Amino acid sequence: MIRESISDNMLVFLLAPLSDQRVAVEESELYDAKFMTSDELKTDPDTSLLLHYFLSKPIGQVVPGEEGLDPGKQFHYSVYKLFL
Repeated sequence: MIRESISDNMLVFLLAPLSDQRVAVEESELYDAKFMTSDELKTDPDTSLLLHYFLSKPIGQVVPGEEGLDPGKQFHYSVYKLFL
């Protein structure tokens, strides 16, 4: 929940590129798009709290609404929950 009034939902999918295809950057929406290994993401200073959280859990583990996380004051979240 953002500023007590806006519901902000996101779905994240685990994907891998096909061997004969390249990742296409949607330049009007993204600055950069690329596949990175888990180790690269863990050491990248721009990796978000959400990705660090994903990297700390086994793939497929279900988390029933973990609370108490804060991705940063700049986002103005009044409630931030993760469901895996």
